Amino acid sequence: MGIMKERLSLNDDQLDKLAEVTRRFERERFSQRGAEYRLRMSLRRELMKGDSASQERVAELIAQMPDVERRGIDLMEREQRELSQFLTPVQRARFLALQDEIRRNMEQIRERRDSTGSNSRGGRPSGPPRDGDGRGRP
Repeated sequence: MGIMKERLSLNDDQLDKLAEVTRRFERERFSQRGAEYRLRMSLRRELMKGDSASQERVAELIAQMPDVERRGIDLMEREQRELSQFLTPVQRARFLALQDEIRRNMEQIRERRDSTGSNSRGGRPSGPPRDGDGRGRP
């Protein structure tokens, strides 16, 4: 959290509140990312069947996508409302940028580890495939 305090110019009270909000919302974010990942992997598995893919199953999965995305947006809105109670808009923007930077760095580490085959899954990627915006893709 030291980097947060420095980069966001936080006082001790703000840092404590940020740590609590981050901890609480991280559990929800993890759950949300898991739901999105499972949906996209289900769609991918169905599409990999080629001509024998079930039109009905694909339609079901596509119909679920807006709800999953909406839950992610709702989560971000709730988090931003809470953060706005003790962070300035500039601090919140810097926090979002720092979160993105951390996610990108973690993804790069994961990709390097996976490309060397030194992960615990026999060289297979350990997380969802990523596209340019850092989100999983079908």
